[in-house]
This record gives sequence, C-alpha cells and structure tokens, in this order.
Amino acid sequence: MARANLYLLAVAAAAIAGLAQWWLLTLFGPMPPFLTFYPVVLIVALLAGAAPGVLALALSVLLASYLPSVAAAAGTRADPAAVSVFIAMNLVICLLADRWRRARLTESAASRHMELAGVAMASIREGVVATDAQGRVIFINDAAGGMLGCVPSVALGAPFGLVCKAISASSREPVAELVDSVLHAGSRAGVADSPASILSDGREVAIELSCVPIRSDDGTTRGVVVTLRDCTQRKQAEQEAQRLLEAVQAEKEWLSQVLSSINEEVYFTDTRKRYTFANRVAMREFGYTSVKGIEVEKVLANLVVLRPDGTPRPIEEAPPLRALSGEVIRDEEQIVRIPRTGELRHRQVSSAPVRDANDRIIGAVSVVRDITERKRAEASLREADHRKDVFLATLSHELRNPLAPILTAARLLESPDLTATELERCGSIISRQVIHMASLLNELLDVSRFTRGELTLNKECVRLQQLLDAAVEAAQPLIDAKGHRLHLEVPSAPLTLEVDPVRLTQVVSNLLANAAKYTNPGGDITLGARLEADALLIFVRDTGIGLAPENVADIFEIFVQLEPAKARAQGGLGIGLALVKGLVELHGGLIDAQSAGRDRGSTFNVTFPRSVVIAQPDALTDAPAAVTPLPEKSRRVLIADDSRDGAVALAMLLQRRGHEVHVAYNGLEALKLAAQVKPDIAFLDIGMPGLSGHEVAAGIRREDWGRQVMLIAVTGWGQEGDKRNAYEAGFDHHFTKPMDPRRLKSIFAGRGPVGAHRGNEDPRAGR
Repeated sequence: MARANLYLLAVAAAAIAGLAQWWLLTLFGPMPPFLTFYPVVLIVALLAGAAPGVLALALSVLLASYLPSVAAAAGTRADPAAVSVFIAMNLVICLLADRWRRARLTESAASRHMELAGVAMASIREGVVATDAQGRVIFINDAAGGMLGCVPSVALGAPFGLVCKAISASSREPVAELVDSVLHAGSRAGVADSPASILSDGREVAIELSCVPIRSDDGTTRGVVVTLRDCTQRKQAEQEAQRLLEAVQAEKEWLSQVLSSINEEVYFTDTRKRYTFANRVAMREFGYTSVKGIEVEKVLANLVVLRPDGTPRPIEEAPPLRALSGEVIRDEEQIVRIPRTGELRHRQVSSAPVRDANDRIIGAVSVVRDITERKRAEASLREADHRKDVFLATLSHELRNPLAPILTAARLLESPDLTATELERCGSIISRQVIHMASLLNELLDVSRFTRGELTLNKECVRLQQLLDAAVEAAQPLIDAKGHRLHLEVPSAPLTLEVDPVRLTQVVSNLLANAAKYTNPGGDITLGARLEADALLIFVRDTGIGLAPENVADIFEIFVQLEPAKARAQGGLGIGLALVKGLVELHGGLIDAQSAGRDRGSTFNVTFPRSVVIAQPDALTDAPAAVTPLPEKSRRVLIADDSRDGAVALAMLLQRRGHEVHVAYNGLEALKLAAQVKPDIAFLDIGMPGLSGHEVAAGIRREDWGRQVMLIAVTGWGQEGDKRNAYEAGFDHHFTKPMDPRRLKSIFAGRGPVGAHRGNEDPRAGR
C-alpha cells in the first residue's frame, strides 16, 4: 500500500472514531472522552505502522478535546491528565503494534522468498541439496533427486551420505566426506575433477559438485548447500571433440607425411599471402627449415624466376598470388635458379584457390614439378629425330651412289662390241660398288646389334702386330689415294692379346680411314701402341681438320657428322665412330678424342685394360688368316631363290666353273627338285613363298640322302638370331646378301667332308 494511502487511512479512521464517539454520546449520555479512539489508534498502527498510528492519535486528541460539538455533547471537557494518559498509552500501543506489524511483514516476506526459492530451486536444471548442521537433508529439488537416484520427499531428513552415492573420479572416495569437511571447517569446497555419481540402477553419470556453508549472523555454520551439475553430455561432447581433434590431428599428420613423401613440391598459402605449409622437397630445394609465416613475396624476391621464353617474371605473376584472387593455374612452365645449386631448372607450377564450405577463398595450394629432365629428354628426342632424318637422307644418298655406276656398267655389258679391257673395267666397277654397298649395310647392322645388346665377341689369342698390319692393309688404299704419310710407333717386343681379332681390326681400320678422310692431301697419320702400367694404349694421330672443343663429346654419337666434316666425308653413314666406341667398350676399354682445335689435328686414344695382354699364350691366331683353298671339284648344285635375277646370276657363275646347277623359284619347287637331283650343295633363300628356306632345309635333312648335303643359307636377314635359327634348321653355312663370290672357292674346294661344317661357320661370314 502506498505511503499516502496509509496516512489517509489514519485520517479516515480518526474521523470515524470521532463520529462514533459523538453518536454514542447522543445515545447514552456522558461517557469516557477517548472510548472510541483507543481501538482506532491500535488498528491504524497495526495496519499502517507507527507514523499513521501517531497521526490517528493526534487527530483523536484534537477531536476528543477541542471540537466544540464533541465537548458539548459530552457535557465536559477532557482534562489534561486524561489526555496525557491517552497519549502515553497510545504511543506505546503504536510502537508495539508497529513492531508486531514489521515482524509479520518480515515473516511473510521470508515465507514468500522461501516459496519463490523453492519454486526456483525445483525448476532449475542443476541439482540443489541443503542440509542442516548435522548433515541431514532439509531441501532437495527434483533435479538433484534425478542425479542421485532418489525421491526428494523420501530423502528429506536423511543423512546426506545415504542420499549421495557419488564418488570422486580420481580418488574413488565418497563425496559425502566433502560435505562433512565443509560443515566442520566452514569453508567453500568443490570437486574439480568431475566425480562420477553411481546411481541405484547401476548407471554412472558424470557430475560436477560444489558445497557452500550456510552461516548465521554470528558466523555459525548452520548447514551446507550442495549444487550438482550433470556434465555427462558435456563430458561426452568434450570426449567427442577430443576424439575429433585427435582424428583431425592424425589426418593432418597423415596428410603431411603423404605430401612430404611425394617428389613434387607442395605449398599452402593463406589469404595474407603467407606460406602455411611446405613439404620436405620444397624446403630442401630452397634451403629452408620452415616457411610457415614467411611472406610469398619475400621468398620470391630472393629467386631468379623466368618465363619459358627467358624473360623475367614479375612477382605479382606468381601462381600462388594469382590463385588467391580465384584464378586456377594449370601446368604453367617457368625457369628458376635454384639457390642450393645455382642451376637453372625448368619447373611446372599448378595453383588453385582453397575454398571453405561457403565458397570463400581461405588460401591457395600450389604443386611444383621439376621437369628439367623431361625437357632434356624432349630436346634429346628432337635431336635424335633430327639425326634420324639426316641419317635416312644420308643412307638414301649413300645407297643411291653405287647404283649409278652399277647401272651404267650393266648397260655397257649389253654392248656387243665391248672390248676385253672394257669388260674387265665394268666387272671391277660393279664388284667394287657392290662391296661398298655391302660394307654400308654391314656397318649399319653392326650398330643395330650393338644398340640391342646382341653383338658378341669371339675372342682369340692374336699378336698385336698382326692386328695392326691387317688394319693398315684395309685402310691403305684410302691413305694412298690421299697421298698421306703413315707413321708407325709400335712396341719393339711382341705383344699377344686375347681379343676378337676381326672386331679389333675393324676398330683400328675405321680410325685410320677416319683420319685419312679428314686430313688434307699429303698429311701425316700416325698409328701407335704402347704398354703402360695398367693399360694397353692404341692411338691414331693425324694432322687433319681437328675438332672444336664443344664437338669432342658428340663425335661418338650415332648418326653424327659434324661441320665442316660432312664436305670431306667421302661417303659414309656417320656411324663409324659410334660402332668403334661400342666395340671398344665390349672389350672393356675406353675411347676418347683430343684436339687442339680446328685445323690442328686430332688424336683418338683407345685404352684397354692390362688384362687383355697375355704373357705366354698356348695358341696364337694370325689375324686375319689366309686359307689356301684346295682345287675346286665339280658338284651337283641346287639354287632356290624367289629373286630370279639373283638365282640366275649365281647359276651362271657356277656353270662357268663347271658345276651342274638346278634352279627353283619357290620352296615347294625346291623340295621336289632336291628329291629328284639329290644335290651335293644347296643354296637356299630363307624368305621364299610356299615353303621357307628353313622348312626346305628341314625336309632335306629328313631324307637319308639329305644328311650329306651341304646346306647354305643365302638371305638378306643377317642378325645373330637369324643365323642361329638357320643353324638350328640344319644349315651348314649362313651368308648375308650380297655374298662375295670369292668365298665360293673355299666351299667348293671341299674343306672337309660335305655336311661336316654345321655349327662351325663363323657367324660373320659372307660380309
């Protein structure tokens, strides 16, 4: 009630009392002057308090003592003593009534507060338990009952230790002891490690518990308020968050390991243009132990970065910076000088923005691949392709050159009035050019065998002097034609080597021919050899056109003919030195070239290990050994070749030598003809229609008469595998076209019984 209303109540009550006093006087006559005013003051004091009561007292005194109408009606005026007594008594009444009123109000407010507190405690999610000084439960809300597994109404009055079964998660001690310690010590306490509340139904719930003492005005502990908070879900959420954090950390570590294990450089950049990650390859390449937090511009400022065309690339064009603006860069090439080595290397960069779930750019990822080796390989392939084109053009040129004199000589042979001298010259031209073509093809086949690893050596014991003499003999015509002077510097003591004599003769003769070609007429060529402490050195020195320093390493590459050497090559495929290098390496040796520069001559050094030198050989082979054939006997010969010109030419040659010759042009015809004539010697082409030469040979060998036939394969297929297949099919000899007719003498001279040569034929025969 508002304070003004309380005073109005006092005024109204005094007025009512005055009217009641006047009414009683009119009805009953004289009576005590303050009869109706005593209860009014008491009621006002009880209802409105001391101040309104005093106001009612003052108004009552005025009405009873001074209002003329009241005094007249009473027949007497109140004396001062009576007024004093009235005032004194009612002042006491006002004070007592005001105190009683205040006590009631306080009690009512406390009751309301307790009711509100009870409602509040019952409605909150946290559990609240209050105990008295003896630890008995005097209040427990439903939330606490649910956490502790008890009914709140039953728990009232019970000791807290019987109600709360919670134990500490760390010490596994009962939590009720905490309440006892607070009651006795009077200090605030709590359980920080979230004890587990073990309920009656066996469930275990994680709770947080704290105790606060209830104190009276004098500081005495009158009880404890225990608050309980169910943190099971929070703990589960924390555990799940921890599990997710550990999973994310494990995935991060796994991703870091994966990125660190790949050979490409990987970078991550944030939106502040700073590196946040770089794998080991990237850090090793640029000499950093960590790039985290370093600005991209700062790293790039210390690098030399070029565009593919060699022009400098500005820092703002760096792919990681462009990716932060949303651009996707795929396989952009650049050239970077690596700080670790100072080497310029080709690199391929891909960068892309990294976006979050809302498609906002939160960084950029860059992958850098070193493509230097690929670039070098591409350049090598282009160079090899160029060399191949040059080689094919050279091969075409070199194969066409002999055809012109051959064709011209053949036309001359058709003339009826050709003299004996002209006839001999035509035959010489044709023979020489065919031998030249065969030499080109054999050289090409040798290189092909070497590159495929199929070229093998037939090592023998042979004197070094014999090898050098044979090489000089092979190269002498070219040396004499150019008017060169040949000097020999060979050891005075004889040396015996375990080498392939044919191949080593080929090496030295090629080097001599090379020197003769590229030396101006009338020059000097020196062939020398000397035995050193751990090696045998064979060298060829000339006074020719020499080599530029940048070309020394290239001259042993296949299909290479350097300028200005092409103008002096005088024919050739540019594979001679490559073949020489391969043959030397097959022997375990090394070859190198030295030159003081162009027009200052060259020196080719062939170094073999000392192990090729044999001190006391058991048998020596003269290389190449000349065999004197026995007189040629007349034989019955079968020729089978689908090339009619080749078959007829060979038949004519053999007939002129007195042999009986039979010719077939396919495999079936050859097998039938062989059964009819039973030849002593059969020349069989391999690639014939109907039956192949292998099948014809096998058919002949199956016959009793065919076991003594000498079978000779004459074919354009001259690889080592082709020769091996021919011997396995039953052939005694294998000749690669064109066959040198001079080798026919040794065959027809009967070097041993017919059919006894199988498997013993030199695989290089017929070259």
